[in-house]
Amino acid sequence: MKKYLTVALAVATAVGLFLLFSSKSWSMRVLAVAIVIAPHFVPAPQPAVEASLAPAQLQSQFRLATTVCNALFWLSLGIASGIAFRKLVTGHARAAA
Repeated sequence: MKKYLTVALAVATAVGLFLLFSSKSWSMRVLAVAIVIAPHFVPAPQPAVEASLAPAQLQSQFRLATTVCNALFWLSLGIASGIAFRKLVTGHARAAA
C-alpha cells in the first residue's frame, strides 16, 4: 500500500506541474495547484510497532543536530543566492549601460 501512495503522489505532482505550466486559463492553473497539494493531506502510513534500537537520548541528539545542520544549510544557501543574484543583476546593469 505504501508503494502505491508514493507512486500516486509522484503522478499527481507530475500531472499538476504539467497542467500548471502548459495551461493558459486560470481555472486550470487553480486545478493544477489543487492536484499538487491534495495528496499531501493523505496521512503517511505508520508502522504497526514504534520500536527503536536507539536510546531516547541519542534520538533527541540526532534530531537537534539535524535541525541545526538544516538551518545552517538553508541560511548559507539563502545568503549565497542573494550574493549571486546581486552580482548577476549588477553585471546585467553594467552590460546594458
